[in-house]
Amino acid sequence: MAQTIANNKRANIADLQREINLLRSFIIGMIKKDKEGKYRSKFIKEVFQALREKAEYTFEDKKSFLNHLGKTV
Repeated sequence: MAQTIANNKRANIADLQREINLLRSFIIGMIKKDKEGKYRSKFIKEVFQALREKAEYTFEDKKSFLNHLGKTV
């Protein structure tokens, strides 16, 4: 009896793990999509590369940003 209960629990846990993996896969697939469609993988790679690079300029406020663009406040 105890062995049967333990086997049932293992089977339930295995089922839950499969369901979690399916849900995780679905969510990851949905993240790559938006209203316009799928993002190009090249674009995503470029964005992540840009995130790793050090910024050339830092802006402390609106005025410094606009000055960098050559505009006046």
